[in-house]
Amino acid sequence: MYDIYKVIFISWKERVKNFIIFGTRGVTSSKAKGKFFCPSCQSESDYNHKQVKRFGTLYFIPLLPMDDLGDYVECQKCKNTYNQQVLDYNPEKDTEIFQAEYENAIKKLMILMLLADGEIDESEIDSVITIYEKITNTVLSREELIREIDNLKDKNHDVIDFTGSLRGQLNDHGKETIIKVAYLIAYADGEFHESEQDLLLKIAESLDFSKAHLTAVLKEMAE
Repeated sequence: MYDIYKVIFISWKERVKNFIIFGTRGVTSSKAKGKFFCPSCQSESDYNHKQVKRFGTLYFIPLLPMDDLGDYVECQKCKNTYNQQVLDYNPEKDTEIFQAEYENAIKKLMILMLLADGEIDESEIDSVITIYEKITNTVLSREELIREIDNLKDKNHDVIDFTGSLRGQLNDHGKETIIKVAYLIAYADGEFHESEQDLLLKIAESLDFSKAHLTAVLKEMAE
């Protein structure tokens, strides 16, 4: 695993050489706080409604507010995040809807990771099913997975565009889950190729993940 960290460090080091003092970054701020019924905790919990806005930066310091990237409601107990409609959540009707959104995002990410390298074999399909069921505690049939792979195959979706679209909807806990899932899929065959390392770096960048944070998550995965 040391070689993985070394490659990632070198990749980041090369990017720093081309460092430009101007840039952009997402800045998260709190909009409101209160209590809500959390679909994951299945109980009333404190929440923090947060907004993510893109800022123009100078030497990484956010100075100029630009556009809104999104907002989310964060449960202060389990740290899961939801769109703001969760504040109107009815536990008797809506549990399946919110769970389905989360599961679909994880499943789509894994499929796009498989499609990124252009080849999908049976062992990779088995890995997706195992990882998906471990993370979501939901059974995924091989037939359903193959059907969704075929559905996305011809639609020219890009994994970076997809993870970037999640940036304004996830807190650090959610972003870490995305990174872990992406890593597990990339490493499913027991190898972490240069193209896969580069893709993971791009996913991290699309989520505004810092170099230190990414390294910490990979270290945790290795342990």
